[in-house]
Amino acid sequence: MGMLMSVSKIREATFIERDGEFFVPRPTSWGQGVFRARWFKSLAKMTTTIASPAFWEQLDKENKTKTLIEYDDKTWEIIE
Repeated sequence: MGMLMSVSKIREATFIERDGEFFVPRPTSWGQGVFRARWFKSLAKMTTTIASPAFWEQLDKENKTKTLIEYDDKTWEIIE
């Protein structure tokens, strides 16, 4: 009988897709922004644009916020 393995989230980030563009909220530091952009690109082949706080608020009112999640078994998914 096989063992059940637990899969854990190792990273996640919110984004909004509008007209084929992927927007993320402003990061807390430039390093975090660079890391997040590279992570989106390498994992999901998505190029992101940083939205200012005011623009993010507008996007959030007009669009669904999604979450990109990476798991420790190297799989990932997008949750709406």
